[in-house]
Order: sequence, then structure tokens, then C-alpha cells
Amino acid sequence: MRQQKMGWIWIFILCILLPGGIRAQENEVIEVMKEAQDAYKLKDYREASNQLIKALRLVNEQFVQELMRYLPEPFDGWEADRPEGVTPGLTISTELSVKRRYFKRGTGKSIELDIISNAVKIPTLRSWIINPDVLKTQPGIEIIELNDMACIAKFDSVDKYAELNFIVGSSILIVIRGFEAKNLDDVKKFGEKIKVNEIENKFP
Repeated sequence: MRQQKMGWIWIFILCILLPGGIRAQENEVIEVMKEAQDAYKLKDYREASNQLIKALRLVNEQFVQELMRYLPEPFDGWEADRPEGVTPGLTISTELSVKRRYFKRGTGKSIELDIISNAVKIPTLRSWIINPDVLKTQPGIEIIELNDMACIAKFDSVDKYAELNFIVGSSILIVIRGFEAKNLDDVKKFGEKIKVNEIENKFP
């Protein structure tokens, strides 16, 4: 009975590790979890561990696919590479992200947009928003409003670099970087195109 209980505890842990308890390829994940539970009952801890890692990888992959839906399409005059997803691999970290690069051919201008779940830098950014006085020692960084929320903006006229960071819901960080930028206009334009309300409703 205790071993059966432990098996379901692992399923519960797997579900809460990721926002919303999102499952990947549900039937396959359930089957893998059953194999992990069976191996655990037989005290085959190596196999149980391998199956749990496989299940977590499947869940992470599905979650990345879910995040990719919120990467915007390029504006007229811009092109874009294919979206990329990054999972934490075999680590216990729950930080996952998707990214896409946008560019204007022949101009050198490009935008890199990342959507990151459970980003480790969220607490630091929140502290800056709550206490903006700390930014006085950070040249070129300011707090602006974007999508009706506080956004940390950075612009370096020498390096022609622009960056926006804003937090959606409790655990999603949006980072937009602009290269060969004259100002914050392009990164703000891409930031305004992100459907933050949909993200917040999906991942509160």
C-alpha cells in the first residue's frame, strides 16, 4: 500500500512541477508513469528513475509547444526564424523557455524575443519594480508602462542595444532584445503585439 501511495505521489509531484500541471501526450505519460510505479514496487530504482525522467521530458516538451503559441508573427517588413524551445534537461529546474529571432533583411536590425516560465530572475525584477530607487545606480535602465503593466526598459545608444523585461502573471517573464536599435520603439512594438491577457489567463 505504501509503495502504491508513493507512485501516486510521484505523479502528483510531476503535475505540480510545471505551471498549470500541463501533461504531454497524456496517454504516453500515464503509461510511462505506470512503468515507473511498477519498477518502484520491484525496488528497481534505476528503472523507476529513468521512467520518471522520461515522463518529465515529455511534459516539458508539451509545455514548450504550449508557450510557442504566444510568440508573435513578424510585422510587415520583418522576417523571422523558426521558434526554438529550451527545456531544463535532466536538472530539477523548472525554467523552460521559447524564443524567436526577428530581423529586417539588409539593415542589420534584429529582435530576439524570449518567453520564459519560472525564470530565476523574476524575484530580482519584481524587487526593482517595487523599489525603483535601486535603478538609480543602473545607467540606462528605467521603468515604463507597456500593456498596462510595469516594464523594465534598457537602452544603450553606444551599443545600439534595447531591452524590455516584463512579468506576466506569477511566473512568466517576457524578454525582448533589440540590436542595431536607435531607441526603444521596435522592442516596444513587439511587446505590444504579445497577447499578455491570454498568457495571464492560461498561466495565472
